[in-house]
Amino acid sequence: MSNEKTISNNHEILFVYDAKMCNPNGDPDNENKPRMDVDREINLVSDLRLKRYIRDYIEQYLDKPIFVCNIDGRVVNATERLNILAQQKKVKLEDLSDDDLLSELVDVRFFGATMPIKGEKNKPGSSRKFIGPVQFNWGYSLNKVTLVNSNGITSHFSSESEKTQGAMGKDYRVDYSLIAFHGIISAKRAEKTMLTDDDID
Repeated sequence: MSNEKTISNNHEILFVYDAKMCNPNGDPDNENKPRMDVDREINLVSDLRLKRYIRDYIEQYLDKPIFVCNIDGRVVNATERLNILAQQKKVKLEDLSDDDLLSELVDVRFFGATMPIKGEKNKPGSSRKFIGPVQFNWGYSLNKVTLVNSNGITSHFSSESEKTQGAMGKDYRVDYSLIAFHGIISAKRAEKTMLTDDDID
C-alpha cells in the first residue's frame, strides 16, 4: 500500500438508490419508523446508514478487513478490535503504528475513526483519531413518499426473560423512495489516511 499514491484531486459524489416497500432507515426515537421530513413529505436517510452499507460491501464482497464490525458475530469495542489486529500483526497493541491501522482497515482510510483504547489496570487509556476524507450529507428522497399502513408483527422471542409470549410490534415501510446522497472526497485529508485512487475505484 505504501507504493500507491494518495489522491491528488478533490472529488464530488452523487449516490442514488431506490427503496420499495421497505424501511430505508428507521428512527429509534420514533418507533423505528422511516425517517421523514413531514412538512415536505420526503424520506430521509442518515449518512451513518450509507456508511454502514459501504462497510458491509467492503467486508462481504471485497473481503477486506474493516474497523467498525462484528467479530465472530459479536459486537466488540475499539480496544478489542485493535487487539485482534495487533495479534494478526504479531505486535503489542501499543506498538501498532498509524501505517498498520491505515494499511489494514479500509473504512478508516475512507471515513476516519476515533479509537478510544482502554488502559490496563491502573494505567490510563489513550486514543487515536483520524479525520476521514470521505464525507456524506444526509440523503433525501427526490420524490414525495407515503408511509404504508403498518401491520402488527409478532416476534417469537419474548421481550423479557420471565415472559413466555412473544413481543408485539409494527412494521413501518415506505411505498417507494428514490434516495440521493451528496458526498465529497478531500484530497488534503486523503494524505493523512493514505486513501488512494484504487480505494476510490
